Amino acid sequence: MLVEQLASQPCAVALDLDTVVVDARRAWAFALQQAVAAVTGERIDAERLAPEYHRRPWRHAVAVIVRDPMQAVAVERLCETFFRSSALKHLRVYEGLPRQLDRFRERRVEVAAISRLSHDLARRQIETLGLDRFFAVLATAPIERFPEPALESCERFLGVARERLLAVFADPADTARAARAGFPSLTAGWPGGEGAELTVPEELERAVRLRFG
Repeated sequence: MLVEQLASQPCAVALDLDTVVVDARRAWAFALQQAVAAVTGERIDAERLAPEYHRRPWRHAVAVIVRDPMQAVAVERLCETFFRSSALKHLRVYEGLPRQLDRFRERRVEVAAISRLSHDLARRQIETLGLDRFFAVLATAPIERFPEPALESCERFLGVARERLLAVFADPADTARAARAGFPSLTAGWPGGEGAELTVPEELERAVRLRFG
């Protein structure tokens, strides 16, 4: 079987949906721009803030733009509303990743998505981007506990040994936490981070071969 070319025993890959799979910067900027316009009537360019703030709580970015406390609260609430609805069409997938996911599917290597978002929103993002056919399971965990509970859910659902579930993140801190929990872990560089073992999605296949082959 083709899967045996990648690994001699069952293995799986868990990808951080929020940082490794989905590029949400444009969607985040759109949601913030729409919320500010709705509350204050002002038009802003939020894309300049996206690299630094798009993975942080909305209030951090809102505080940079909106000075009035009551308006800031209203903008923060609307940001989440827009991000869950009309902003979805601005989501993107990192280049080269769908091709690699398809190769894993051909070789019967199961792939899981893990996320800090609510399960409903993460599922909607996956479906909006047409990625649902690639993921065997979606597991979520609150940001303060991420990623261990999500990875443990994947481990149970996929029925693979923990040491054969490769977890991939963009943040080295997440990589380190997963490794301490016993999951082999790597850091991806294509979202723009530093100190990454993987520079492009195509290297995922080689990583599986080296670790589990």
